[in-house]
Amino acid sequence: MRIHEGVFIALGLIVIITTLFVEHLLFFRYIGGLMLLYGTFKLIFRIITGHSSKKEVMQSFPGQQPNMQNVQQKQQKQNQSNTQKQQTTQQQSRYISRKQIFKCNCGNDIFPQNHFCSNCGLKLK
Repeated sequence: MRIHEGVFIALGLIVIITTLFVEHLLFFRYIGGLMLLYGTFKLIFRIITGHSSKKEVMQSFPGQQPNMQNVQQKQQKQNQSNTQKQQTTQQQSRYISRKQIFKCNCGNDIFPQNHFCSNCGLKLK
């Protein structure tokens, strides 16, 4: 995630102004100054180079630009694997629900991982 240089400048100014009144927060005053300098240098660099967004920077270096077809294919593969995982978990839950449910004396359904009946409190294991 890219943080705008104005955020660094604003936070630096806020920290410097608030620490001017307290002498024992000198360390934070230096941190605020560094944030102010960093934001200023980022702003100057952006103005000099003329880059206003990450897309423009990527387009100025075509060798490093991602291939959109590859990105779309990866997304499709991820979506397919996610749907397959969901289907297998649904099948497993169906198997557990059909084969391994027991009945308690009170008539409540009991799963194998339960140690007590949720209805009557009978100790199962």
